[in-house]
Amino acid sequence: MRIPRLDLVCLFLLFSSSFYSGLLQNSLIREQQLFVLLLGVVIFAAVHHFNKIIGYGLLYCAAHLALFQEAGYVNSMCQVMAHALIYHFIASHYKGNKYPWALLAVLIVNVILGALQILKQDIYLQLDLQPAGLLTLPVYIGIYAAIAAPILFRIHPLTLIPVLIGLWFSRSSFSFGAFAIAMTFYFWKTKSKLLIPFLIAGLIGGAAYAGFYDAPSGEWGRRIKIWQMIGSRIAVNPWGGYGLGSYNSRIRFCELRGFDKEEYFNFRVVPENEEAVFKKLRNFAAELYGETEAKKFDTVTNMADARSWLLERGTSLNAWQDPHNEYLLAWFELGLPFLLLIFWYLYDLYKRFRIPSLESISLMASAISIAVVSVAHFPFGVARISFLCTAILAILDRKLSITGNRKGVTA
Repeated sequence: MRIPRLDLVCLFLLFSSSFYSGLLQNSLIREQQLFVLLLGVVIFAAVHHFNKIIGYGLLYCAAHLALFQEAGYVNSMCQVMAHALIYHFIASHYKGNKYPWALLAVLIVNVILGALQILKQDIYLQLDLQPAGLLTLPVYIGIYAAIAAPILFRIHPLTLIPVLIGLWFSRSSFSFGAFAIAMTFYFWKTKSKLLIPFLIAGLIGGAAYAGFYDAPSGEWGRRIKIWQMIGSRIAVNPWGGYGLGSYNSRIRFCELRGFDKEEYFNFRVVPENEEAVFKKLRNFAAELYGETEAKKFDTVTNMADARSWLLERGTSLNAWQDPHNEYLLAWFELGLPFLLLIFWYLYDLYKRFRIPSLESISLMASAISIAVVSVAHFPFGVARISFLCTAILAILDRKLSITGNRKGVTA
């Protein structure tokens, strides 16, 4: 039996710190559950180990949870643990090479279902949504396609057909951008003759898309405003952050769009601030529809009714549940040290990219796609995409450990 590594001690601390409240309540049942849980973690820690940087990240999260226990920290902690465990098992034990076919099968199924949605023939899901299949939102199928593209291209160039269809469904400029950067890296590292034609086509296509679709849609303008808002909050506490899960418990960014007018504001998602939120909405309604009509808004008592009231009159109220930037979110919740750990992890993967095979090049390109798309989306914020990202990074870690420097897994 091996001596527990630092990373697994981190896992132990992460579990224990999340159950401090149970101990403080002196509940016998809670203490028994805690004992069984921690005993399992200790046994697990004695025989397994993590990527060292992920271990440091878990230790940091454990310490952070001991200091900041926000309303959403339990759910966030569960997500962290689920991804850490999946990463560990894949990076330590996975020996297969059939994963590209699984990626392709999932993409093809969702492309077919998305096409049926466009043709109004969706008799299976009956979802009244834009084309995305089981991924439910177009942007998700775009993210999936951008991340899977280099891996799929390695098995056959024709696999780019469902990739491009998925990207077209998404209409997401950053998914297109992540795809372009990842494939450029792939062609560069494989010394492919397709590199120059791909770059030319990408520049022309990207400029045309940005000019004719993306700029008029205003998506970039809205994201920049959201990032400015969260950046102003980060500036107040850049080092410590506000706690795991604090984004949704502390702030919510609202976007009001009516006629040709837009307004952005933030509010705490807590009852004591609800009056201020309704006042902001009422003032907006009065400006658009006049004071007489706005008086009817005084009968609204909750956010769901407020959204319906405004929508009936041509105004959309969109509460952004995510800042659409994984790096800013990590910085906001866990502070600058955790953000630096993320960059260290990415750098460590690339540094260990010493003996590149065709497989490791495709996996590294997909990892680059994940890193790029995280700038403007939230691939780790929704399970339909996040476990894909975790699995690809873990497989890359595993392959690099087999072919080159093993420190990423065993140190």
